[in-house]
Amino acid sequence: MIRRCHDLGVKVFSDAMDEHERIEDYQQALDWGIDLIQTDCPLRVIRAVELRDKGSKYQ
Repeated sequence: MIRRCHDLGVKVFSDAMDEHERIEDYQQALDWGIDLIQTDCPLRVIRAVELRDKGSKYQ
């Protein structure tokens, strides 16, 4: 679905909530190609990006 949205020029927005606020969840969303994540836990998103950039998945 994300790829189809991107093919149509649509950005994909995610509103992370409750049990989906783990670093692993953010990394999965990044792997899917999510363009923006709204969250109350920005440091977890930053950590997910840092780990992803280092090539260390889900640590």
